[in-house]
Amino acid sequence: MQPAEYANLAAHEESHWWFAGKREAVLWCLARFGPPQPAMWRVLDVGCGPGATLTALREHFPFVVGVDYAPEALHYAARRHQRRLCRGNALALPFAGNTFHAVTALDVLYQRWVTDDRAALGEMHRVLKPGGLLVATVPAFD
Repeated sequence: MQPAEYANLAAHEESHWWFAGKREAVLWCLARFGPPQPAMWRVLDVGCGPGATLTALREHFPFVVGVDYAPEALHYAARRHQRRLCRGNALALPFAGNTFHAVTALDVLYQRWVTDDRAALGEMHRVLKPGGLLVATVPAFD
């Protein structure tokens, strides 16, 4: 995304039907297929953007971390009172292996700085605990 697009995304991602529906689908997948005891989960949102998904995840899980490559995205996420944020690349996540019960990555794999989808997926797998769940989406355009 271009830096100027983050302001527009931050203004609309909480209420726009597309983003709201995607968040509901992610929460359903986590509830249906995730490991037991969600009250103890550690969740990572890769490519957290302006933070609306982080807000939704925090309503269900006690420890949620957002990572994004774009400083503009982290700026807007911080304005949403997100406390656990860090700058990072999906190709080299700044976390130890086996850290998270679930990882979400919504429309991340097409981003220009993700130059190797397989490597990014491998990194997400690396930080997942055994039996953890990855929920990823790709954009609905070609």
